[in-house]
Amino acid sequence: MKITMKMMKRAVWMMLGLQTCLLAACTSDLNDPAAGGGNDLLELNFSIAVTRTSLDDSGAGSFSEGDRVGLYI
Repeated sequence: MKITMKMMKRAVWMMLGLQTCLLAACTSDLNDPAAGGGNDLLELNFSIAVTRTSLDDSGAGSFSEGDRVGLYI
């Protein structure tokens, strides 16, 4: 297969377009909860449809002795 100048130009433009898309996805914003706010608190919100604890109508509940929470990152 003979590579023509037109095919080479098309390949170069495609590579430049791909690089532009990849660079556009980069950001300098930090998403570190410890970096902002100034306090040493980290707020976690848990939501799950199935629970073993009793909840009131507003969805509030409390932990009892022996309850455990798993955190998977």
